[in-house]
Amino acid sequence: MNEAFSALSNYAQKYSSLNSLWFVDENYDVSANPVFITSTEAVTNRIDIADYLKQYGSVNLSDYDCTQYADASFDIVYLRVPKAKALLNHLIREAMRILKPQGKLICVGFNDEGIKNTFKKIEKAFGELVEQELLGKGLRIAEFSLINPRIDQIEDRDYAVIKSIANELSLSLSSKAGIYGAEKIDQGSLFLCETVLQHYDHQTFEKVLDIGCGNGLISLVLAKTFASSEFIATDNNITAVTLCELNFTNNDVKGSVILDDCADTIASKQFDLIVSNPPFHQGFDTSENLTIRFLAATERLLTKRGEAWFVMNRFLKVESLAKKTSLQMDLMSENSQFKILRFRR
Repeated sequence: MNEAFSALSNYAQKYSSLNSLWFVDENYDVSANPVFITSTEAVTNRIDIADYLKQYGSVNLSDYDCTQYADASFDIVYLRVPKAKALLNHLIREAMRILKPQGKLICVGFNDEGIKNTFKKIEKAFGELVEQELLGKGLRIAEFSLINPRIDQIEDRDYAVIKSIANELSLSLSSKAGIYGAEKIDQGSLFLCETVLQHYDHQTFEKVLDIGCGNGLISLVLAKTFASSEFIATDNNITAVTLCELNFTNNDVKGSVILDDCADTIASKQFDLIVSNPPFHQGFDTSENLTIRFLAATERLLTKRGEAWFVMNRFLKVESLAKKTSLQMDLMSENSQFKILRFRR
């Protein structure tokens, strides 16, 4: 998970005296031997990453909002290529704005992520490719110098724009780039809601927890049936929390949204129903540790007779991990792409 950040960290040693900014995204895994990042400043949208990096420097926890940084204020920017292309373009454009003349962008990514094309695009925008190196296993790192900036080479994909998502669910649904399911209704989440409602169309729940809520779609759909329930939605992504809060307000959902890492700060044994479309794909990889954490949170937060319903891709193997908990697991439904698992005490 952290090979790319390790490469950046190693590269940064020769520029340790420079005023630097790191863009840090979900590909930085703080749970498994995190790479030590020394930084003048770091920007991230993840609360777990922000809490970790605060030990070593100043952290801007935001939706990659760089407006607090003046033009031409940094000597060097470090960038691990993110998954979302709109975010990638946003970060490159911001790097060009805040870098001093002849400032450096150090960029890293893998071949199967399209890194070679990304390097070509950055070179045209910056004016100079200082060096590029293949580090093995398809991992590439490159240094660019801002000597002939051409911002027009990097398309502005409206990363910061909040958009209304058309739907047939009678929901006022907002989303944006950088959020899972940003431009459409996520079919896995919808499959989960349909399955839960088939089993509990007349059931009432005092408190419902949505872990890894994203823009809040699951809570929004269930709240139409469970109108008297209190919904608590959590996500470790500040962008997701902001959007979920907006969607709760616009759809009159009773409850609150919490910026929290895997519901860590929530008191135990208080939820009758837990629902989740877990982000078991963290960045470009599948995270076994994240699966373990979601199961542990479920085990801790369910009431004695509570139930947790998860949707995930069919190929993900969580059965062996679930057996290491006190939870009983049942396969409740599946289709060609997803499976629905129910967990009980």
